[in-house]
Amino acid sequence: MQDFDKTTFFAHAAEQTVSSLVTIFDDSETPRTVNLSEYGKNFIYLGRDPKNDIILSSRLDSAKHGRFVYKKMLGL
Repeated sequence: MQDFDKTTFFAHAAEQTVSSLVTIFDDSETPRTVNLSEYGKNFIYLGRDPKNDIILSSRLDSAKHGRFVYKKMLGL
């Protein structure tokens, strides 16, 4: 999964306890909130493909729709 038009970066200091919540508005379903820190990795992929971390259901979403880059940074 490469060449995204936009990549959203989330960063926080490693010593902070921060939850990075993202609300997903997908098709006609009720919006759902996911916590990116619970995935335990730096790249969190979303799209209709079942191999993604966050599965989307709208026909308007592509199979490999996007990704979040989530990193714990020192000194923020």
